[in-house]
Amino acid sequence: MTRALAFLLAACLCAPADAPAAGRPAKFIPTFLVYYGGGAPFTADDAARLAKFDLLDVDRLRYGNIGGNTWAAGMCAAYENLPPALKEKAKRLWIKHDGTRDSGGNVRKGVQDDPNPKTAAGHPHPAVIRDPGTGKPALFLGRRPRAYIMGLELAESEALLDELWKHAVQPANVYEHRWTVGDVLVWSNYSTMHRRDEFDKDTVRRMHRSQIKGTSVPAPYFQ
Repeated sequence: MTRALAFLLAACLCAPADAPAAGRPAKFIPTFLVYYGGGAPFTADDAARLAKFDLLDVDRLRYGNIGGNTWAAGMCAAYENLPPALKEKAKRLWIKHDGTRDSGGNVRKGVQDDPNPKTAAGHPHPAVIRDPGTGKPALFLGRRPRAYIMGLELAESEALLDELWKHAVQPANVYEHRWTVGDVLVWSNYSTMHRRDEFDKDTVRRMHRSQIKGTSVPAPYFQ
C-alpha cells in the first residue's frame, strides 16, 4: 500500500475542489466485480461521457489468483515531461473519446457501431485538462481505440495519438500494482489511467469497487 499511495500522490490525487461540503454524503456507487481471467487496456473510466464523470475509483481485492496486475499511468506527470514541441501542440487539441464500445470491446446498448473514428459516436474533451484536486495540467487521453483528434485528417490524428500514448504510458509515468488479498487501490479518473494484465482464464477473482461521481465535465487547462 505504501508504494500505491506514493504513486497516487505523485499522480496528483488529492481532495477534489468540488468535494461535498461537511455533513453532506459523497455519492458512492458500490459494485461487486467478478473477473474470469483476461486483461484490459489503459483507460480512464467513463471518459466517453459528456457528464457524470467518475471522480474516483476505489478497488479492493476480496479473493483471487496471482497475476492480473493493475497498472496506473499518472497523467499530470505525463503532461509535465512531454517533449517541448509535443507539449505545445497538445495545448490546442481536443480528442473525441469513442462512445460506441466499452472497455471490454462490447458495443454499448443503444449505440450504432461505427469503425470510423471521425464519424463514430463519442464526446470531445480537451487533451489537457485541469486536475480538479490540484489545479495542475493533466493529459486526458481516455482510451486509445477509435479516438480522434478533432479537425485533423484521420491519418494525422492516428499518428499524433500514437505519439501521445507512447509517451504517456512509458515506465517513468507508470506504477504496477501486484495484488494480494485485502489490497485497496484508489485513483482519480481525471489524472490517472489504468489497465489490467491478463491472468488465467480458468480462475476467478472477486473485487469490491466504489466510485465517487464528479459534478462536471473535464475542464480545459488552456483556454
